Amino acid sequence: MKCPKCSYVFSEEYTQCLRCGNSMTLILEVLGNFPRPANEPFLSVEDFEEKPTIEEEVSGVEETTTEKKASKEIEFNLPE
Repeated sequence: MKCPKCSYVFSEEYTQCLRCGNSMTLILEVLGNFPRPANEPFLSVEDFEEKPTIEEEVSGVEETTTEKKASKEIEFNLPE
């Protein structure tokens, strides 16, 4: 949030400017409530790693970039 008096930028957690002490309660009422930051991160590094598919886990061999598995087509016999 930016203080209108001294243009200092600070977090929305504070109700007054850290530099000049200007009250920000009116501006916070107009903007609404901001959620408190989490104590622990929501995502971890493991969430972004690629996980092997079931077929790769069973075979134990990972697919290389030059080899591509053929897609299997499924036929549906529907009445017309």
